[in-house]
Amino acid sequence: MGKLKNIAVRVLFSLLVAGSVCSLFLPPPRAVSPNDFGYICRFEGGVELLRFAEIYPLLDGTDGQTIYLDREGERGAVAGSEPFSRAYGLLSDGPFADLYALRTDGLNSVERAALFRAFGGTSYYAGEEFRYGGVRLERMTRANADRVVLLDGALPKGYLSDMGASELVITSSASVKAEDLAGSEVGKITAFSPYRAEGDALYYDGAEGIRLVAALPAAKELSLLGMDFIDRGALAPCKELTSLTLAFVGASPDLRGGAWVEFSALFDEECGVPAGLKRVKVTGGSLAAYCFLGAPAVEEIDCCGMDPANIDPEAFTGSGWRILHTPRADLALSGSYESETAPCGCTVYRRLS
Repeated sequence: MGKLKNIAVRVLFSLLVAGSVCSLFLPPPRAVSPNDFGYICRFEGGVELLRFAEIYPLLDGTDGQTIYLDREGERGAVAGSEPFSRAYGLLSDGPFADLYALRTDGLNSVERAALFRAFGGTSYYAGEEFRYGGVRLERMTRANADRVVLLDGALPKGYLSDMGASELVITSSASVKAEDLAGSEVGKITAFSPYRAEGDALYYDGAEGIRLVAALPAAKELSLLGMDFIDRGALAPCKELTSLTLAFVGASPDLRGGAWVEFSALFDEECGVPAGLKRVKVTGGSLAAYCFLGAPAVEEIDCCGMDPANIDPEAFTGSGWRILHTPRADLALSGSYESETAPCGCTVYRRLS
């Protein structure tokens, strides 16, 4: 009896050892997530539990907190997690180091799909091009991008135009020039200090003052006031301009340092002043001699409010003005014209031929 008992113990021990060895080659146990059974979706008509395959066709954007759904006009929502919100923030505008370290494989399927829908068409540029591949940022080049995030440095020449981008995000480490926007379809700019997007214009808030950097290509009517400096060619992207109000003409209000003073220097050197720009108003600064030379299409020039001593008598010589509103009454004008005194005290000239 004792012998049989010893044999049974040995057999049992052998089986236990064999089972332990076999278990080394089995896949590790997987924790079952509540999302494996469905996602809580709050629709206008009530709360439902849907699987990923049912939710995916309904995805309709996200704000980083909530994932929105649209089911044949019925609005719905799935709440995002805290890691999802953090990933959304980083994919929106960096910074590059944190964005490059980001991994989203720990998010659930709905969250990853929502992020890819939101940022799959975004190009992240930092000396080279990166794209969000669904899990992390990857080095890759594609033919187009609806959104470009400039994380660091400058863009290659013509990049925004080549990508067909409609939106540009400028981070604090970026460097942007007006020529970057030329020929592009960018209609929205989001900028971080020291850059600032206001209306259709982009400014740089520097230690010496506010500098106008550029304006959007599709701008038709611009009012550019409150800056201390203007970059040469700042309005080069603007081919559709019809009306322009400026705080001054030139690099700065006082024309210091021998910087540019010509109105045409605001625009592209090759294409010149847009033919559709008919009305210009200048509220301050100084107007140098012949400063409107090279702007033959501009028909109305209004300088009401300027100090007449800051307007050179030949400021409008060589321009194509038809109506001229100026506080100075002793201008050197060519051709035939008539004049009258306006209620504000300025002289209004109307060209006859």
